[in-house]
Amino acid sequence: MTTTPRTTYDRVAIILHWLMAILLIGMLLLGEDMMEIEKEIGEDHGEGGIGLINLHVNIGIAILVLTVLRIVWRIANPPPALPDTVKPWEKKTRNHHLWSLLCFDDRPAAYRLVCVAGFSRKTF
Repeated sequence: MTTTPRTTYDRVAIILHWLMAILLIGMLLLGEDMMEIEKEIGEDHGEGGIGLINLHVNIGIAILVLTVLRIVWRIANPPPALPDTVKPWEKKTRNHHLWSLLCFDDRPAAYRLVCVAGFSRKTF
């Protein structure tokens, strides 16, 4: 029995991709709001500011966990081959390893920064 190669990503890969995309965009927007609040009220973040910081940290932890899951899933389930119509330079841009590394590397550094700053955190 011959199997035909997959031409699309599987459902888990698609869900992980879009969930991470939504969370990363949310992190950017939340970070912008946090910078605006800091400009308005200074270093004293108040209860609302601490709540935003905790939300920001928790979303970052979720992104870290999803990044690990996505890497494991991708190793276990290789992506489909690109069609022959894709140019060679476009095939080189398909490398998701750098993006995963950036998503993975930034989270622990950000969490350490929050720990050093002395914020009281509520994780999940």
